Amino acid sequence: MIEAMRRYPLDFIQVDYSIVNREAAASVLPVALERGAAVLANLPLARAALIGQAARRPLPDWAAARGRWPDAEMRAKMERFWDGLSTFTGGSV
Repeated sequence: MIEAMRRYPLDFIQVDYSIVNREAAASVLPVALERGAAVLANLPLARAALIGQAARRPLPDWAAARGRWPDAEMRAKMERFWDGLSTFTGGSV
């Protein structure tokens, strides 16, 4: 995908990207930004795996899907929560 973006003037790309599969964030997304290509997130719910896993976990108050687009700090917080690297205490993580 990266080679194609550098070789051709693509208007948009489609890439597998979700909180479960974040590999594109470090490689593909920066090149898309650099080249001005729009990104369509393919499988953003990880083939419904996110729905099933989220249904089994209590979600913190900040996971209400409202408000501003997550900034880098919030995305890191979301990733820590998802990866289980922090302990959920009910209000903040």
